[in-house]
Amino acid sequence: MKLDEYMFQKVIIIEDELERLLPDEEIQPSTLHESMRYTTFLGGKRIRPVMMLAIGEIFKAETAPILTGAAAIEMLHSSSLILDDLPCMDDATLRRGQKTNHLIFGEDIAILAGFGLMNLAFKAVNDLHKEQSVPLKRIVEVVQQLNYAIGTEGLIGGQTMDLEGEGKTLTFKDLEFIHSRKTGALFNAAGQIACILSGASDKDRTAIELYTKNLGLAFQVVDDVLDVTADEKVLGKDAEKDTDKTTFVSFSSIDEAKKVAEELVEFSIEAVQRYGKKADILVQLANFVKDREM
Repeated sequence: MKLDEYMFQKVIIIEDELERLLPDEEIQPSTLHESMRYTTFLGGKRIRPVMMLAIGEIFKAETAPILTGAAAIEMLHSSSLILDDLPCMDDATLRRGQKTNHLIFGEDIAILAGFGLMNLAFKAVNDLHKEQSVPLKRIVEVVQQLNYAIGTEGLIGGQTMDLEGEGKTLTFKDLEFIHSRKTGALFNAAGQIACILSGASDKDRTAIELYTKNLGLAFQVVDDVLDVTADEKVLGKDAEKDTDKTTFVSFSSIDEAKKVAEELVEFSIEAVQRYGKKADILVQLANFVKDREM
């Protein structure tokens, strides 16, 4: 199956699951729920949850638990976008072609919405035991992955170092450290949660970890390239917001940065070659990340 057809099909069920999990905006506190839904349903490629469903198919896993785990990851991702866009963080005005959350609902509600989505992600995973009979041992492992992904060794740590690095010249090692956490941690968690809920072996989990680690970094390198090359209307967010930061483009020309992304994608694809045709969607997804224009 071609990736665009696959993504179209999977995004529909991902959106349905998010709709099931997120409170309706008519439920009090309605403004908070509206804010949470605003960013979550603002669009986006849903790369991480689509990837999780594709991983589950490799291991012939039941779809429903992975779909809930995928929605949890997407809620955490939406939470991170709301918080990253705040004036005290990246001070962004556009996200996916629309006004950022705090410009619509105010900084106070935006912050609460970010934490509300984070809390809801954990609730969705915890409910897997009673709703879908997922063994408690697996749920504990999934929660550990979520904790790590957003903690000081994950998103929060990466964002902290990113903020502290503004106006400074960072080393390539520093930059890789930041983005392996700020961007890579959620990719890694998504892959590992799909493996856990699929009952994958340790060897399989290692292979998927190599795939997601390289794909997450490739995603960020392409992001850095797009920040200086893409039109704001196409990009859907503020362009050239990283001019005061060290990025992957800072260490090389745009063409060289693209080459780095290509190499990372090659490493990513190599990690799942062992699955043959069953990994076809993961291979196409890796190439999509490399070639994306927004």
